[in-house]
Amino acid sequence: MRIFRVVYIVLASLLILFSCQRKGVGIDSYNDYNYLAYDSTGVLIVSGTLWLAINDSSGHISGHWRFNRRSRLSGTGPQIGTGILEGQTIDGIAYINLNPEEVDNNIVLKGQFEAYQFRGEWQWVGYPGEINQGTFIATIDDDQP
Repeated sequence: MRIFRVVYIVLASLLILFSCQRKGVGIDSYNDYNYLAYDSTGVLIVSGTLWLAINDSSGHISGHWRFNRRSRLSGTGPQIGTGILEGQTIDGIAYINLNPEEVDNNIVLKGQFEAYQFRGEWQWVGYPGEINQGTFIATIDDDQP
């Protein structure tokens, strides 16, 4: 259990470090995604929109989000409302911090882009380590120009 806490803290620290470093200014793709997050039992708890700008040459990801609560269950963490996001793609895996300005209260998305989807796992990470987790799927909004 202690090793998992250390791994999550290191991962969150790396995401914060990458978030603070601005990479190249060129953006290779920008998409709106319809976001759905599920708790560990498969119950839909959050829905909303992710706006992602991705620089393919550096792997830097930036953007913002707007999410709404879809369940009366608690444990969503700070993924309700609006915010900015920062992340990085490393070896085909995207790591996105939904709260890059926070040190110990973060939602981290870890996933892969596949065709018109971005899917994977979310984790609410705080000072004690992982607080809650689940899965997410984000699909490109069909109404984009």
